[in-house]
Amino acid sequence: MAIKNPTTLRWQDPTTFEDGSPFEPADFLAYELGVDNNDGSGPQALLSLPVALGVGVSPIPDAAKEVRGRDFLLHLRTLDNYGQVSDWSMPGVEVRFTGRPLAPASLSGA
Repeated sequence: MAIKNPTTLRWQDPTTFEDGSPFEPADFLAYELGVDNNDGSGPQALLSLPVALGVGVSPIPDAAKEVRGRDFLLHLRTLDNYGQVSDWSMPGVEVRFTGRPLAPASLSGA
């Protein structure tokens, strides 16, 4: 079930590379946020999150909220300073950003 209008993403930072060697702050470049529209194409990179390694939390950027009125998945991946990119976080978090509410109807005065 999709989380409606979330404001924050939380995660655990990687602590090692795939080979088991330590992943340290000097190795870290950025986290990349991806959007998966549930159409079978998988996550598509949207933007880099401006956070440091060790923070593990970020507000959801407005650009990720452009898809409104349907469920989709948000994913993260790690970029290092050596040009390597991790796989996307799986599973993603299912979210739904709603449009603005409708205005009241049948307004009258007496």
